[in-house]
Amino acid sequence: MGGLISRLLFQPPEPASYTKSDKYIFLECEDKKVVDERGQKVNVKIPLVFLECKGSDLCLLYSHGNATDLGQTMPYLELLRSSLKINVCGYEYQGYGISEPKVSCSEPRVYASIEAAVKYLKTERGFSEDRIIVFGTSLGTGPSTYIASKENSNFRGVILQSPFTTVVRIKVNTNKKIFFDMFRNIDRIDKVKCPVFIIHGKVDEVVPFEHGEILQQKVKYKYTPLFIDYAGHNNILEIMSVERYLKQIFKFIVYLNEFRNGNRHLEDANGGKQNNGANSSNTQ
Repeated sequence: MGGLISRLLFQPPEPASYTKSDKYIFLECEDKKVVDERGQKVNVKIPLVFLECKGSDLCLLYSHGNATDLGQTMPYLELLRSSLKINVCGYEYQGYGISEPKVSCSEPRVYASIEAAVKYLKTERGFSEDRIIVFGTSLGTGPSTYIASKENSNFRGVILQSPFTTVVRIKVNTNKKIFFDMFRNIDRIDKVKCPVFIIHGKVDEVVPFEHGEILQQKVKYKYTPLFIDYAGHNNILEIMSVERYLKQIFKFIVYLNEFRNGNRHLEDANGGKQNNGANSSNTQ
């Protein structure tokens, strides 16, 4: 059943929207199930892009949504870097884009992909986890929540845009645990040991808005969520305006700086006081 769910869930664009170039760095993801024609184990290689911002000691690690790939995400990553003045890193999931060899995507392979990206940032770029902000959109909220909820994690903050509680619950309204369910954000979100900023459109036609509300309730270190009136799954920037959207993310990054310094009574994105983030929603 899990294999069937995976085939239905993962929808990488075909063909890939981009080709190999010098800007992509290839990382190896160990996978014992992938073998070549001689029966030898082969590690899957995923592309990663690092957009440097001189003068910034922080990095935003971005996990993209489902029916897209790293190439299609590049303009958005460039926008984040230029507007927020922060280093930005994007990576590809195994089975998406120009990852090689071509394999079918799966939940464990998505997790292995973000683990490889974090390892790269730490070992090759010198970022400690407390200098990394994890940011996931839609499907990308799965690996983002996973990596930030690991026992010894120490990330600076987490941004979840259009997040879901679990994959099955997107389509089935149930509180029961289903053995073949995937990306159980609902079971991990309270284990995240840093502030979490949830962004969700109130008329999301793909992931019901209630998923964002439920996750917000379970966050340990709350920050005022951004719940946007009239916004769906793919038009948040259009409904809010790019400028207002980026302003909210920038304010969260500023909040994270103060949070690390021990000042947890701060002005939230609405200009009001909050303690570890407010419970009220910031509707736009």
